[in-house]
Amino acid sequence: MRISLVSKKSLTDIRNRICLNDWFFYQFLVVFTDELFPNADDNFKTAFIWFTLMKFGYDSRLSFENGRIYLAVRSESKSYPGYSKKKNFYSYLTFPNSGYNIEEFFIHGKSAKDFDFSLFQYPCHETTREIRKNIDFKITTSEGHSVATANVIIDLDILDHLRQFPALEFRYLVNSKLPVETHESFFKSLNSLIEGKSESEIIQLLLSFVQTSTEYSDDLQNPSLHREKWYTPFESLYYEKSDCEDRTVLLYYLVREILDIPIILIEYPSKDHVNVGIALTNLKTGLFYKGNYFKVFETTSNFGQDGTSQIYRFSEFQIQAEYFPK
Repeated sequence: MRISLVSKKSLTDIRNRICLNDWFFYQFLVVFTDELFPNADDNFKTAFIWFTLMKFGYDSRLSFENGRIYLAVRSESKSYPGYSKKKNFYSYLTFPNSGYNIEEFFIHGKSAKDFDFSLFQYPCHETTREIRKNIDFKITTSEGHSVATANVIIDLDILDHLRQFPALEFRYLVNSKLPVETHESFFKSLNSLIEGKSESEIIQLLLSFVQTSTEYSDDLQNPSLHREKWYTPFESLYYEKSDCEDRTVLLYYLVREILDIPIILIEYPSKDHVNVGIALTNLKTGLFYKGNYFKVFETTSNFGQDGTSQIYRFSEFQIQAEYFPK
């Protein structure tokens, strides 16, 4: 079995042309292998994908159980089940039927690249299925409550791809990118609403946006999902329902993009809860972390409250994502 330099170059050219990150490249290899070897069994196809990933420099490994072989890749992410070995974590891309500690029977020691689940780009299409969406949300003015509207372009093809994406950890979600058309349309619309506002006014507007632009629904109660999977900011701009985690990720992303100030995502494991800490300018009280005071905001507070929280004072918490401007 051999991938020639020409074949590897062809695969590289295809990958670059249609903008595939590691996960989408793996999905492409699954389809490519099925078409290349339509009559081969699953073990052969898995071995071919492993061999291809190895040739592309990934630390990919095979395991064996009950007559089947399984593919794992080294990754910093634990988005997929896997196993640890010598301080490294290996995520299974094809899953054993029982357990995740089965024996490796082949290791290629020269491959050293991690498999990266980051969403820094999305698959490109020659034609797109774009829709324009108006997102209504409540804001507070001197006259009381009113409704504002943000406009956004959504590529439905990208949404289809994301439905097959693993359930990501927070640090991957908050750092995922918006597609170019979505970013340009949404922030053009949003900037017109925040123009001339102070830092605290912008935060309150963004908080109102994430709290009131969607209906609250727990992932497991959402009929469109069959497992708990938190949304990327892009998905949150499309779907009509969201939960605490989805809203917190979106607020983190918006504050970072618009204000470029220190921000943290805080998880409370015992309470199955998350919120956001924002280092407001000249803030002298709050949660102290890495030389900054953070005011903590809840994304599921009822509209009309300021959204601030003191839960960190009496609950154990972990910082799952952080951003400090360079």
